[in-house]
Amino acid sequence: MKGTELKIVLSNVIYPDQFHYDLLVCVTPLYEESFGDLLEHSGRKYQVTKMLDQRIQYLCEHRQSDCCRSEWIEKLSYEKDMYSIIIKDKDLNIRIPFVFYAHNGKPYVVLLKAFLEKNKRQSKTSSYSSEIKLLRPVLDHMEEMFQNGIRTD
Repeated sequence: MKGTELKIVLSNVIYPDQFHYDLLVCVTPLYEESFGDLLEHSGRKYQVTKMLDQRIQYLCEHRQSDCCRSEWIEKLSYEKDMYSIIIKDKDLNIRIPFVFYAHNGKPYVVLLKAFLEKNKRQSKTSSYSSEIKLLRPVLDHMEEMFQNGIRTD
């Protein structure tokens, strides 16, 4: 996706109806698509959705200053200001990279994408490094999107 197309897509940040929190949770279209695909193929929609809800509630309670919890949320040491939600359920090992933003005095958590983290010995295609590489254009335009305003349509 070219830079201009990406900016247009990112400017349409989606607020899922199921998220009702103090901390404003928004998602990129990339997240919506990737998480939807994971849920469809997981066979455990209810369990995974419930675990995601628990982790977002935890984020709302602890915010950025103290949000890391080893089995739920991790700070990505090799990426400035990026975190990841961890959802493990049976053979699933879902990772959801996210960032914190402030816009008009309101705190936001932006869920970037969902992917299955696999053992590096088995596959390098779903590792953090390759996923972050794919997210780089999204991250490069995210700050601009928040500076220019957010559309919710």
